[in-house]
Amino acid sequence: MPSSVPLVGRGFPLLLFLAFFAAAPAQAQAVLTVSPSPPKTAMGGLGVAVPTTDAHGFFYNPAHLGPFGREANLAVRAYPTSANWLSTGDLSTRSTALSAGYDFSPQLGVPLSAGVGYARSSFDLGTHERRNAQNEVVGTVELGDRTDAFSVGVGFGQLVNGSAGATLKRFQIGREVVSGDIPAVSSLPSANLLDVGALVSVPLVGRGPTVTGLDGALDERLALGAEAALGYAALNIGDELQYGERPADPLPRTARLGYGLTASLDYALGGTDRRVRLAEIGVSVEAEDDLRDCYVGGSRPCDRDGYQGPLGDIAPLDHVVAMHSSKQVTRRRGVRFDLAETLQIRRGGFRRQYPSLGEGGAEVQTRVQQEATRGWGVRTEGTLTLLAARTETPAFDVLAEHADLRYFHATNFAGSDRETTFHSLSLVVRGF
Repeated sequence: MPSSVPLVGRGFPLLLFLAFFAAAPAQAQAVLTVSPSPPKTAMGGLGVAVPTTDAHGFFYNPAHLGPFGREANLAVRAYPTSANWLSTGDLSTRSTALSAGYDFSPQLGVPLSAGVGYARSSFDLGTHERRNAQNEVVGTVELGDRTDAFSVGVGFGQLVNGSAGATLKRFQIGREVVSGDIPAVSSLPSANLLDVGALVSVPLVGRGPTVTGLDGALDERLALGAEAALGYAALNIGDELQYGERPADPLPRTARLGYGLTASLDYALGGTDRRVRLAEIGVSVEAEDDLRDCYVGGSRPCDRDGYQGPLGDIAPLDHVVAMHSSKQVTRRRGVRFDLAETLQIRRGGFRRQYPSLGEGGAEVQTRVQQEATRGWGVRTEGTLTLLAARTETPAFDVLAEHADLRYFHATNFAGSDRETTFHSLSLVVRGF
């Protein structure tokens, strides 16, 4: 059923049309901050540090598109159904992404790879009744917002791998008249934004035979690998958002700094040149700070101009290494486990602190928000590799070499009355 939002007067000015957003601007900008990748969402919404073939990887750090070209040529993701955001029934979100990359090292003779990406994310804010000064319904409109992102990244290096990237985004608030004679609005709020990021990864253990048997000899079939990565991104750099006559809202410029550690065990299938990754485990920690020179409900209200520096209030030792949160900094952490390139398990969470103000702007208490996230997924790569090794079917050879179909189910705010479930289907193409 449509919600009812009274309007004053019949002129339907932009300010009143956007009353819903003005009452909750953070919700109107959620499409810029809500994690769109279900596997990343299940790990606490982090994703700045670990190289990935995730089609949405550049949302967290555009530098991911650099090493992407070494691991895959194409990744595409779509939601089969919209996610019911915060279990409200009125808000829903969905996102589609595509990333493409290529390793130029064989052609150029230098370790260089690159990637490009595109994503469209949207929030549907529901259907709302519009009323005049006499409280008469004059029609209904559907409100929502959307962002289109275009990204590019370059990776370089062989032992120590570095990458950098940038994303251009167009944020647009929109509406669609469902019924009634509602005057048109000549222009709606929009903004242009920029994301920039950098990523460094270092292999800690090579891929040669490194696992010994009981007799102390190396097992040629097993290979242990390990990698450490450090990433930084500054997101949503750009315009303020103007809602009619009210003061412009600074967009949620955000700094993310984090690291990831990954270990894996590969197994060579007997009689073939194929290997399957028996297990991969990774842990990640990330600190996030809103760089607006304010925070809602805090001692620095959002009526000041300007932004903080590149790290804001992030203290690397305290918030990343020691994994603490603060009144300004959100701490995210997550664990991932993949079994035989078939089953994916993700767990994580994030912790925030919100100060509350009393009379005269004095801080009276701090509210701690600690949320859990989780998820699971299945993929086809392990099964296809095994079928290709055990049969002589050419189709399995081609699919095992080039395709990996994935499904993932993630839960944000797990166990709370705001629990939100995400589903996604992805295809990763590689080997070209």
